[in-house]
Amino acid sequence: MINFFLNLPRLDLLNKITNKFEQFKLAAEAGVNVPYSQIIRNNDDIAGLKDLQFPLFIKAVDVTEWRKKVSGTLKGYMVKNSEELEEKVNHLLLKGITFLVQEIITGPDTNHYKYCAYYDKNSNVLAEFTLQKIRQNPVHFGVGSVVQSIGYDELMESGRKLFKNIRYTGIGSAEFKLEDRDGKLKLIELNPRYWQQNYLSTACGVNFPWINYLDLTTGFTENLPEFAKNIKWVNRYMDFDSFLKYRKEGVLTFRNWRNSLKGKKVYSDFMWKDPVPMLYEFGFGYKLLRAPVYIFKRIIN
Repeated sequence: MINFFLNLPRLDLLNKITNKFEQFKLAAEAGVNVPYSQIIRNNDDIAGLKDLQFPLFIKAVDVTEWRKKVSGTLKGYMVKNSEELEEKVNHLLLKGITFLVQEIITGPDTNHYKYCAYYDKNSNVLAEFTLQKIRQNPVHFGVGSVVQSIGYDELMESGRKLFKNIRYTGIGSAEFKLEDRDGKLKLIELNPRYWQQNYLSTACGVNFPWINYLDLTTGFTENLPEFAKNIKWVNRYMDFDSFLKYRKEGVLTFRNWRNSLKGKKVYSDFMWKDPVPMLYEFGFGYKLLRAPVYIFKRIIN
């Protein structure tokens, strides 16, 4: 007989977190800053959009439904005026899905931060980690292609307020963005799972899987572990693609991109003792042969 020890958020909380609109209501009730949002279920809900301030972002309420009916990779649509908004809203209503229209948190991609944590079954924090996005892919509304461990007291406080007030348990991460207009950290989303760059925390001294294991088997009794700052996590393939797009926008030069990769770092798929994932990513050499064509197409488009 095999036994499994799990520490997950309770079901009612998970149901609210996986519904993006309920998630924002939950965060607001916990005292965390959130951007103004409007849920759209049908044409009658459109009237509430008049109070929103452009630019806006349209995204899923139910991510699974969005991936099935809209896109498996596109997180949403940015609209800059009422004409674009009307076009996208009508397009999505025809697909029969419920979605969010949300005010965009203004500021550069480097204003994105993430609070990562593990809370035991009594909602006591056993491990924490904070990072900053340096670049994203897709740019502006994607995942971090380069991120960096940082110390940020306000981010830590906002993350703790959210997790503790909703009585969170288990592993999770909350992404925030610093709003340029009012200087406040605002929640983008809470994910009840590991994040893509989770090895960075291990490299910095916070091994979340090990702490999780110890907590459920023998009990984790140590103090909150400290973590190293200013260490980067890099996905070279995604980040090169991001560089080309930032370069086209005129916000990043080749020299600045190259300099931003200096310093201590770990890679998304490379370790000397386990090179197979990197070889797989390169197609065991095939992708290198096609690289000149790929780069040329990205530069001219």
